Amino acid sequence: MSTPKRPNKKRTLEQKKAILDAAAKNSNRSALAKQFGAPRTTINDIVSQKQSILGAIDGGSEAKRARLTSGKHQQMEEALIRWHKTDQESKCSSER
Repeated sequence: MSTPKRPNKKRTLEQKKAILDAAAKNSNRSALAKQFGAPRTTINDIVSQKQSILGAIDGGSEAKRARLTSGKHQQMEEALIRWHKTDQESKCSSER
């Protein structure tokens, strides 16, 4: 008999940021795994992907987002994000 498959938990960027903040204060990965209810290997993966996670958060990705996949047309998406940000800024400044 095979063992039952462990459910795959998706962690949001917000949760990954919390793990990274805790990892900066505490280098014991086993303790972090217990604290966040995740396998130690997951904690190691998140810490090793620190730059891409923080870059996505700083780049304006939603904190509720779980995956950092990019689309097929990266340049078009970046242009769309820039347009959206400037549109939102102009709406905010015109309301004042």
